[in-house]
Amino acid sequence: MTVRLELSPVVAQNKLNKDTQEAYDGWYNEAIKEDSSNKHFLSKILDIREYDVPYHIRVAIDKEIRCSFWYEFTLDGPVLKHFQHLKDKLDKADLRVMAFDIETTKAPLKFPDVRFDQIMMISYIVDGCGFLITNREVVGSDVQDFEYAPRPEFDVGTFTVFNEPNE
Repeated sequence: MTVRLELSPVVAQNKLNKDTQEAYDGWYNEAIKEDSSNKHFLSKILDIREYDVPYHIRVAIDKEIRCSFWYEFTLDGPVLKHFQHLKDKLDKADLRVMAFDIETTKAPLKFPDVRFDQIMMISYIVDGCGFLITNREVVGSDVQDFEYAPRPEFDVGTFTVFNEPNE
């Protein structure tokens, strides 16, 4: 991230100067042989790739760390000492799923604005158990626990309701 921050303005300037560099390319390459300072090499960088991929995702890609596989690792404080994919362990881990939805007040045809719109309710499901949190400043009366299934194959069951006095 530090390198990207340092190189981004250099790359932007190099893109602007690209035509000039190409016009003097032969002379420029001879000058590099005589002067080996880093500024000449920096002027050749015209693009940064995968700058939008966060570091932890890039590490997972490079090290082939994938979901649903088993790994063995040891730590020495915060430092990873050993990391190994357990290829012989084929049993898949039980999936844990969480889904949530937040409902807010808002003006018609507008997006909610944190400065004056309130959260009305938050519903969430964790491993098939449903929960609903209501804001009694907005919702007119207490909501009782209820059963819900969006479709028969998604039987969530009973939603536990928490009627809270405010946001």
